[in-house]
Amino acid sequence: MSTQALKQMPKQTPLRDLANGRLYAKRTARGVWSKKANSGNWEKLIANPKSYVNADGGYQEFLIRVEEYLMSDNDIPSGAGLDIGCGAGHSLRPILAKSASTKSTSSASTNYASDISPIYGIDPAEGMIKLAKARLPSVTFIQAEASQLLELFEAKTFSIITSRGILASHVRAHHWLEITSQVFSLLKNGGVFAFDFLNTKWFEDNPKARQGRRHKFKYTHAEIEALMHKAAEQVSVNVSLQFLYEGRASIALVKVHQLPS
Repeated sequence: MSTQALKQMPKQTPLRDLANGRLYAKRTARGVWSKKANSGNWEKLIANPKSYVNADGGYQEFLIRVEEYLMSDNDIPSGAGLDIGCGAGHSLRPILAKSASTKSTSSASTNYASDISPIYGIDPAEGMIKLAKARLPSVTFIQAEASQLLELFEAKTFSIITSRGILASHVRAHHWLEITSQVFSLLKNGGVFAFDFLNTKWFEDNPKARQGRRHKFKYTHAEIEALMHKAAEQVSVNVSLQFLYEGRASIALVKVHQLPS
């Protein structure tokens, strides 16, 4: 298996609680999600449209909208693919679909990227990584956190990076800025980053809806756009942004344009 984008396997250090600056206790980060993975119910939760992981259709909306975009964008360069917070691997579907489409297209065609590989998934929970490896043996899964991206991977080697699971809403804005800057450093010219986040406007329009735990941060579309441009400035790239879906969890798609050296 080709692993040219990977620098090294991560050291197993305590995970930072990005929401409040503490170190996560093992039971509250890796442990909790590993317990969910080992319960035997995770696949059922993913399949159940009424479960909390599918609130307002967010899970399926992300898979459908991002896959549709990736299949329509013929300018995505060759390179690796990565899903951040991959869980049991379900959210890799858009990247795997794009990879399969490029492999089935004639190499003589100039309308498609020649290769989307290798493909990686990272997640802090050991239990989720075990499930993911069993489901998708062709993908390289690594137990790691989002703040370790530049420790793990070479810069400018990825064509597609995704993150489904409102990671942006689990961390404060300055930490999301740090993570996004690392994502932009990993992407090639023309590479894309798709992610979801809790949408302030939706909750204002639906005041009786469950607001979620206090540590889940909500953003307006304008705030997300400002954060993306600020992250781009930090690593000297330009970005263009569009929103693929507006709902409880909105979906943003960012394309990176490397500045000439």
